Amino acid sequence: MTDEMMRRLSLLHAETARWGDLAATFTASAPRQAEGSDESGRVTVTLGANGLPRSIRVRNDWTRYLRPDRLGSAVMDAATDALRRGMQDWAYELDDRGWRGRLRDVEDERFHREPIGQPRSPAGLARELGELTEDVIRALQTTRSADQEQSAEPVKGTGGGGHVAVVLGPAGLTACTVDAAWAERNSGDDITAALGRALRTAEAAVPAPLTRGPDDLLGTALATLRTVADPN
Repeated sequence: MTDEMMRRLSLLHAETARWGDLAATFTASAPRQAEGSDESGRVTVTLGANGLPRSIRVRNDWTRYLRPDRLGSAVMDAATDALRRGMQDWAYELDDRGWRGRLRDVEDERFHREPIGQPRSPAGLARELGELTEDVIRALQTTRSADQEQSAEPVKGTGGGGHVAVVLGPAGLTACTVDAAWAERNSGDDITAALGRALRTAEAAVPAPLTRGPDDLLGTALATLRTVADPN
């Protein structure tokens, strides 16, 4: 092996280690849960680390703020808000860990070390790092959802004697319906219990996901970082 080959191999090893460290920090920063609510604040959804709802709560005074036929939509709004807050918390945690600056340093070093004869990274790389962080998070979530879609179909769970239904898919909660006439006759606690039953029923029907260890997740994060930073 020539000195030049050894030099390139050493550079490759060092770069892989730096990207691996970034990927490890990225995945370790992911929130374990996130909570969100609808616009009225009467419906709250808590998401787990896997993106699926851990709980759905409807407050007892919900009828003062929501029409019965809007309850299912309010649950979906709360789930969307929880996802948004989770991504925001993820970005804040990455900031606290100095992830953006480390990503910038790695990319700067990579740019200056680009071997002769290979194209340099695109000019679009010089984006706002906040935008880049959000792109990376979204890309990783899309990648993980795509992986899950290979082995999981949406499943439905019901509660409240069939008057409440939720649908869980690879990306999380995809639908929620609540019979308006039934809801009007029940308290928030009763509706919450019915939604909880529907969630448990749906979760029991979810096929066991492919087991992915830390190395697999790090590999996904590493590939995501490279794709977002250098899409060509």
